[in-house]
Amino acid sequence: MQRSKESTSFSIPMNNSRLRSLVATFVTLLGGVVLGGLARGQIYVVRETLGTVGEYTLSGAPINASLISGLTQPSGIALGPNGHLYVPSHANWTIGEYTLSGAVVHSSQVFNSGLVGVAVDGSGNIFVGDNWNNRVTELNSSGAVTHASFISGLSFLNGIDYDGRGHLFVMNGQTIGEYNTDGSAVNTALITGTSNPCGIGFDSSGRIYVPQQGLGTISLYSSSGTLLVPNLVSGLSYPLDVEVTPDGFLYVLEGNLGQGRVSEFTLSGQDVNRSLITGLSGGPVDFIVMVPEPSSTLLLVIALPTLLSLRLRERHRLRLSRDL
Repeated sequence: MQRSKESTSFSIPMNNSRLRSLVATFVTLLGGVVLGGLARGQIYVVRETLGTVGEYTLSGAPINASLISGLTQPSGIALGPNGHLYVPSHANWTIGEYTLSGAVVHSSQVFNSGLVGVAVDGSGNIFVGDNWNNRVTELNSSGAVTHASFISGLSFLNGIDYDGRGHLFVMNGQTIGEYNTDGSAVNTALITGTSNPCGIGFDSSGRIYVPQQGLGTISLYSSSGTLLVPNLVSGLSYPLDVEVTPDGFLYVLEGNLGQGRVSEFTLSGQDVNRSLITGLSGGPVDFIVMVPEPSSTLLLVIALPTLLSLRLRERHRLRLSRDL
C-alpha cells in the first residue's frame, strides 16, 4: 500500500555563504533528530487464521500484537488518506475501518463473496478484490458499493495495490495489470510470468518491486514493466508482499510456512535486518509500513529561534566590521 505525499518548504533570505552554511548544517542535524526521535513509524501485520492486526515499531518491537482482533479471516490492509486502516475479511465479506489505535470506525458487508486484498486511493475510494467473482469492486469512503464489477474478467485474484499516482495494480495469478482509478485499463498484462505475488511496492521513480513467492526472491521492474533486476533479493521464504518507504528501505513480509517474518533491505537489495519481526504464526497475509516524514512546519517552529539568532549575530558582526 502506497500513498502520495505532498512536500512544502520555507526559505529565509540570507545574503552570505557563511550564514547559509550554518543554517544548512543546523537543518540537516535537526532533520536527523526529528527522523530519529519524534517521527517514528509503525508496522501493521495482518494474520489470517488468528484474525488479528498487530502493531510493531520500525525496529520490530511489538506494541500490540492484537491491536485489532476478532476478525474472520482478514485478507488485506490499506491506509486511507484520512489516516484510518481498512481491513477486508474473507469469510464474512466485510470491510472494517479502524483508527490507528484499533478503534472501530465503521464496518460494512459488501456481498456474499470472498474478499482478497484492499487499496484506497487519494480520494478515499476503496477497492477490494472479490475472488469468488473474479473482479475488483469499488466502494465510496462511506463503505457503500458504487461499482460491483469495477474491474472484471480476472482469473486468479491475489491482491490489489495503489501507487499513489492515480493507478491501481491488480495481481491476477502470474500477471500484474495496471488500471486507472476510473476502472479503465492501462495495461492488463504490464508484468507477466511472476510467481503469484500478493502485493507489490513502488519507489519514488515509479519502479516496481515484485515478490516471487515460489522463487523466494524480489524482482525489480521499470514502471513500464521491463525486468531490471531478476534477483534483487534472494533466499527468502515465501515472500508475499513488499513495502517501499520514502526514506529508501524495502520491507518484505515472508509467509515462511506458518512462521512468518518481516525483513528489511536497502533499495539496492542489501541486508539491513532479515529478522526484523519473527515468529509471525497464524497465517501472515499482508502488512503496511508507515514512516512519517518530518513536517516542514515543525522544522520551522523548532528552527526559527536559532535561525533568527544566527541572523542577528551576523548583522551585529557586520556592523562591528563597518565601525572598525
